[in-house]
Amino acid sequence: MRGKSLGGSPEWHYQLKGETAGTVSPEELLEKAQSGEITPETLVWRRGMRRWVPARKVKGLFDAVASPQPRRPAPKSAPPPLPKARKRAGQAAERPAGAAKKTRLTWPDVAGVAIVNVVPAVALLFQRWDVGILILLYWMENVVLGVDNVLRMIVAKPDYSSGKIRLVGPWVEIREGSSVIRAGNSSKFGDILFFLIHYGGFTLGHGFFVLMLIVSDAGAESFEDIESVLRPHVPLLAVALALTVADYAWSFFDEYIRGKGYTKTHHSCLFLRPYGRVLVLHLVILGGAFVLIQLAASPATALLLVAFKVFMDVRRVARASKSNDESST
Repeated sequence: MRGKSLGGSPEWHYQLKGETAGTVSPEELLEKAQSGEITPETLVWRRGMRRWVPARKVKGLFDAVASPQPRRPAPKSAPPPLPKARKRAGQAAERPAGAAKKTRLTWPDVAGVAIVNVVPAVALLFQRWDVGILILLYWMENVVLGVDNVLRMIVAKPDYSSGKIRLVGPWVEIREGSSVIRAGNSSKFGDILFFLIHYGGFTLGHGFFVLMLIVSDAGAESFEDIESVLRPHVPLLAVALALTVADYAWSFFDEYIRGKGYTKTHHSCLFLRPYGRVLVLHLVILGGAFVLIQLAASPATALLLVAFKVFMDVRRVARASKSNDESST
C-alpha cells in the first residue's frame, strides 16, 4: 500500500493511551518500536496517509526490530566449562545446608587463656602459693566478671530488625542457633540495680567462705592473721589480677563492641549470664581445694585445679565465639 513505509515524511504521529503523540522522526519511531513503547498494534500516521494504520503495516519498522534468536546447542568444539575458583587461604569452605558449624578458636583467644593461667601455675610451683591463695584469685575473677556483666547490660542495644531478637508480650526471646533464650522484658535500670544487689550479695558470701578457707589452709588462728598471710603474695596476686582484667577487657572490646555483640543480646537476658560459670567453676574448685587441704597435699597438686580452670576458660571462649558466629548468620 502506498505511503506505508518508514521513509518519506520525517514527521510521524502515533496514538498512546487513546491520545495523539508526536511528532517524531523515523529514527525516533524505530527506537520506540525497539524499546517496546510502540507495539505492532499501535496506530501510527504521517502526512500523505489517508487513515491511521497499525504500526505492523509500516514497512521497515518492525522488520528492523530484531527478534530473539533461538538458542542453539554449543558445537562439539566448544571449550569445556571454566574450572571452579580455588579457595583462598583463610577462606572458609561452604557448608552444606543443616551441617553443624565448627567452632574455631583464634590465636588471641588461646593466648589470652594461657597468659591468664600461667601466673598461678608458676606461683604454685615456685612461689609456694597455698591453695587458699589460688582460690582467692579465682574469687577476685568473680568480681571482674560481675563488673564486665554490668558494662554489657549498660551497653546492650538489641537489633530487633535481625529477626533473632523479638518481644513476645512481657518476654524477650533471643534465638542462638537451635536454642532460644527467654527472659522477662523489664527496664534496664531495674535489671542492673537488682543484679548489683543480688550478685553483690552472692559474691560477698562467697568471699567470706574463701577467707575461711585461707585461714584454715594457713593454720592461722583468726581472721586478724589474714593480712600477714597475704602480704608476701600481693605482688603476684596483683599481676594475675591485672592479666585477668586485661583478658576480660579485650573480650569486651573485641567481641562485644567491635564485633557488635551488644546488638545481638538484651540486658534482661544478660542478668543470669555469670551465674552458670561461677557455680560450676567454684563449686568444683572449692570442693577440690577443701579435699586437698584435708589431705595436706602439696601446692603442686593444686595444678589440677588450674587445669580445670583452663578447661573452663577455653569452654567460655569457645561458647562466646560460637554464639557470635550463630548470631551473625
